[in-house]
Amino acid sequence: MPPPHPPNPENVNVPDTANKKIPIFETNLTEKPFQTRDATDEEISLYPHITDKVPLSAWIVVLAGAAERACYFGIIAPWQNYLQIPRQYGAVPGALGLGQSTATNIYNAFFLFSFLTPMGFAIVSDVWLGRFKTLIVGLLVYLLGCLLLVFTSLPVALEHGSGLIGFIWAMILIGLGAGCVKATFFPLLGDQYVQKKAKLVMQKNGELAIIDATRTVQLIYNIYYCLSLLIFYLCINQIYNNLVSQAGQMNLHNVPNDMIQVFSGVACVIFGPVIQGLYSLLAKRKIPFGPIARITAAFIVCAGAMAYAAGVQQLIYRSGPCYRYPLSCEASQDGKIPNDISVWVQLPVYFILAVAEIFGFVTASEYAYSKAPKDMKAVVQAIMQLTACVASALGMALSLVSKDPKLVIMYASLAAAMGVSAALFFWKFSRYDDREDEMNKTNIQEDVKSTDNCGVSVRDEERP
Repeated sequence: MPPPHPPNPENVNVPDTANKKIPIFETNLTEKPFQTRDATDEEISLYPHITDKVPLSAWIVVLAGAAERACYFGIIAPWQNYLQIPRQYGAVPGALGLGQSTATNIYNAFFLFSFLTPMGFAIVSDVWLGRFKTLIVGLLVYLLGCLLLVFTSLPVALEHGSGLIGFIWAMILIGLGAGCVKATFFPLLGDQYVQKKAKLVMQKNGELAIIDATRTVQLIYNIYYCLSLLIFYLCINQIYNNLVSQAGQMNLHNVPNDMIQVFSGVACVIFGPVIQGLYSLLAKRKIPFGPIARITAAFIVCAGAMAYAAGVQQLIYRSGPCYRYPLSCEASQDGKIPNDISVWVQLPVYFILAVAEIFGFVTASEYAYSKAPKDMKAVVQAIMQLTACVASALGMALSLVSKDPKLVIMYASLAAAMGVSAALFFWKFSRYDDREDEMNKTNIQEDVKSTDNCGVSVRDEERP
């Protein structure tokens, strides 16, 4: 009598969900192999969810985006010193000598401009050129701004008074280029994963699982952040201006004060895989941690970072020789002697903010992409950037108090505002986590029906 055949996955009885028993299928060489197919609603709720393989085109876009981010942060990192401190003054290098308040104001004006420009590029992308061509145009403008900044910051240009005007024009061009990237990059990256429906697959160990498109897109965005929201943006922006100035008030131990912020990127690389593993662990144990909860967590972590920065600033004010007026008293010898506190005390701020960035930026970008209509993904991404634009405007207002001895109050106020924002955000929007599966299913159905030419991959967009 022949041995019984293994059960056909199509006809398997519903397993005992009360005891969390998941059926395991053994394959037989004489039987037709299991065929991957669309999952039913019952299977989606029953089987564990896994991520799909990241396509090669997504890796290419990720690497290009990481290179752009490296260029962006490499360019803007020295700006606070470049604007604030005069040439050949004290231990901290500078060029234009505009002071901390003015330098911070200009810095926030740049952020405001770069977060405002995505809307125009989004319209061009979704209505006219498409994402890929629009991105290429923006990158060319970006490159022109970088070259202009390099040449007008040379000593010979500074001596002839070209430093400030050259910086302003370079800032405009770089802001346009960065705005184009913000509008088009994330939708283009998300487009590289074309599978929208949940698929039932058999893993190598014989267990069935669901390939989750949402988690796969989330993974792609996490990879990007490893390699490379109003009050939240305002707090994050402190990395590039006031925290740089704060480091300049401390003992640097021969490390440039505008180099400390690179640890934020290092922390993103370290914590990115850790947080992705946390998501997988929670999903495996069926512990809900939806996008609204993740963004709320980002707000809380960010509030903690600002509270820590306030504590560091208070330690600076308690240290000599200049106490509440670092680098400004006679004992500093014309700004050469900082207050007696190590700059490494500031380091945890960048690690805490990196965790907040991963929780917040990744989730917000994925949420905006997955919930937007297919022919408006770039526009929705640009609208999200308008939040950062408003945050930069608030940063310009804060520049009035971004000076000694008011910096403790400024950081503490940001921490309090961030904490209140977290509570209000979760209270207002937490209900959407309960509807996440329903909203994703509706969006998938709309995407499958859509035939928009802008929503294609890099390799397909250029075809006639």
